[in-house]
Amino acid sequence: MWIKLKKKYDFAESFTRVAKSEPKLFVEIDFVITAGGWEPDLSGQDKIREEIVAGIGEVSLKKWLNVAFAKDRKRALDSLV
Repeated sequence: MWIKLKKKYDFAESFTRVAKSEPKLFVEIDFVITAGGWEPDLSGQDKIREEIVAGIGEVSLKKWLNVAFAKDRKRALDSLV
């Protein structure tokens, strides 16, 4: 689902982490903004978050969603270390 958003908004890359720990589903997505591409303002970021929540749909777990945007790929990878 977020891969479609990556293409829709022309982000350079995206990194996704998902974990389940009853009673929560943890989802973290980092989008790397394409050089010279669209840089979402806060309203745009919230719109993308809403699209992600809608794409996840109904699950029996509580959702914990974190979405970050970075120009520098290193910032998106920092949380992977």
